[in-house]
Amino acid sequence: VRVGFVNAAGEAPFLMDSTKDGKGEILVFRCNGLPIERWRENKELLQTVFNATIAYIRPGHDHRTVRVKVVPSNVSFSAVIPWRDDYIDRDNKACVVLGEDIAGETVSVDLERSPMVLLAGSTGSGKTRLAILILRQLILHRSHVAVIDFKGLDFQGLVSQGVEIMTTQEDILAHLRTMITELQTRLELCNHCTQMGTSFADYIEKSGDTAVGRYVLLIDECAMLTDYGTSKEAKAFSAEVIDGLAAIARAGRAVGMHLIVSTQRPDMNAVPGSIKSNLDVRIMGKCDATLSTMVLGDGRAAALIPPDSQGRFVINNGYEDIVFQAYYVE
Repeated sequence: VRVGFVNAAGEAPFLMDSTKDGKGEILVFRCNGLPIERWRENKELLQTVFNATIAYIRPGHDHRTVRVKVVPSNVSFSAVIPWRDDYIDRDNKACVVLGEDIAGETVSVDLERSPMVLLAGSTGSGKTRLAILILRQLILHRSHVAVIDFKGLDFQGLVSQGVEIMTTQEDILAHLRTMITELQTRLELCNHCTQMGTSFADYIEKSGDTAVGRYVLLIDECAMLTDYGTSKEAKAFSAEVIDGLAAIARAGRAVGMHLIVSTQRPDMNAVPGSIKSNLDVRIMGKCDATLSTMVLGDGRAAALIPPDSQGRFVINNGYEDIVFQAYYVE
């Protein structure tokens, strides 16, 4: 009440339950007339009220309650959290584990529900390490993994694990054309699966058809493809790349084909709107307010991630921000 976090009738949320959970505590509030969006907008204010750090704010079991997980203000992130392969989610082959939030809870992305990912951050933020962590798990899940990397440096260690690396215009265009053909084939198969009363995802998981597994394409520094140059040949190359990536981003979610786009600066030249609008998961490393706005719509990531941090990210999965420390993989 004192800070003005009340509904139209002047009523503050009522604390219904409090439960210890790991490093923190889960508070359950009844909050008639206070939508969860308002809770999230006032996160900084609520941290002052609770004298604690908020790990997350989520809906309760009904529309009248909200769950808030808080940890003591003196709890901080681990500087490095080494990755172990037994952290992988063996039960869900579409799940990719990313790291831990400040409460020590695992942060992950389910590619079945959120199949397209934008990974952004300034130099030294740890994007490449996080990308390698993601690919490592997809390899263990027996997905087909390919990387477009003009520099040809950061991902060569994955070649021995079956990852295809493209570094030249010719290889990139050939691979994209192959992917578009595969996309069309899968869409036809998906239509057949629907007629047979099953989903394409169920077909992938249950058929044992190893030729039709998940297909993941990582683009490292997308601007080097989409803004390749001003010559006629360079513009033709970028145009074909953009058309191919846009087609995969639009239709790939239904047929087990995924894009992970990594870039330092995802402006319109680097990541055109036809691609960016379909990248439903946004992961942001350390950045300035301008870069944060390009990815999340405002400058909040710049405030959430210390400028001297490495491997610290904020993920927005469409409804909330979660700050996490990524696992460190060799």
